[in-house]
Amino acid sequence: MLKNKAPLVSVIIVNYNGGKLIERCIKSILNTDYQNFEVIAIDNNSTDGSIELVENIFKSDGRLRILKLKHECTLTTAFNVGIMLARGKYIAFQHNDVEVDPSWLKELINVLESDPSVGGAQGKILFYDRTTIDCAGGFLDQYGLLYRRGHFEEDKGQYNEIVDSFIIHDTAMIFRKDCLREVGYFDPDFGNVLEDLDLSLRILLKGYRIVFVPSSITYHMGGGTYLYAKTPFIFKHKKAGMCNHCKNRIMLILKNFQLPNLIRFSIVNLLVIFYLILYNTFTKRPHLAIACFEGILWIVKHFKRIYKKRLEIQKMIRKRDDEDILRITPSNPLGIYGRIKFYKELERGRKPVANSL
Repeated sequence: MLKNKAPLVSVIIVNYNGGKLIERCIKSILNTDYQNFEVIAIDNNSTDGSIELVENIFKSDGRLRILKLKHECTLTTAFNVGIMLARGKYIAFQHNDVEVDPSWLKELINVLESDPSVGGAQGKILFYDRTTIDCAGGFLDQYGLLYRRGHFEEDKGQYNEIVDSFIIHDTAMIFRKDCLREVGYFDPDFGNVLEDLDLSLRILLKGYRIVFVPSSITYHMGGGTYLYAKTPFIFKHKKAGMCNHCKNRIMLILKNFQLPNLIRFSIVNLLVIFYLILYNTFTKRPHLAIACFEGILWIVKHFKRIYKKRLEIQKMIRKRDDEDILRITPSNPLGIYGRIKFYKELERGRKPVANSL
């Protein structure tokens, strides 16, 4: 239970053409059963009038602050702007396509306040149907590949224990602000992909814990903003997303891991990227194959910058060996073959049979 006055929490939401989703999101968060929080809505230069709608509806609520960016930027940049504006002891992040259980924030703060070794936490994320799991903690497998525990499983209470997690997914995540000051904010070079894993790794390397709190529940549409976008935007997003995903896989490994795991994980991830290039080529989607290749070229072009970040992490942040933090990972049912099958099912628009990213 919380003692004395509840600490101030800053809840950051990034909106881009969120339509009525952002209205429903902010209404849900303002109805949170927690007595001391502020909401900072960062609008990423929307053109659909969604943020003006929010201003009009919630203008009388002093807990809400809105910042309109003049130019569209990446998710990481928008998050970092929100962090700099935040006044809270803790900083929580939500997407604009979520609704929250009234006690979501209180449950997270209870855990953080009870253990100073916890640098960040995340609640259980369910899809809008309220019964299917989106994420119940994230982990790296033996190949250095990320997977979401419970992804697309029916929620039957099988993940209802507080456990250490490897990653805070960028929906329903919360950090100590002091912890962020120690390890740095989101890396802008990651754009919109794997930025959460990169930050989580730095927190773990610094010696903090990350925990999954199942009693804190968020309902997530998943890619909801894009449902309001036109086809050319989706086409552009898929191409940019593929490029970012490929470059960020390798950049994350180069920055954060010690040499043995750097070599092992790089080889596996490059094989996965090579598979994606071949798969998209033979399925007549050359724009996605080219995007994968562009991601690797970006790594080569910016290697000096990545290496400089690596030196800072290894010398200034790292307090734990890789093997110490990799112990967190439970057994993963996917092998390489299972992961390839997973990607094919995603491409066909089916629900994956196992949990992965």
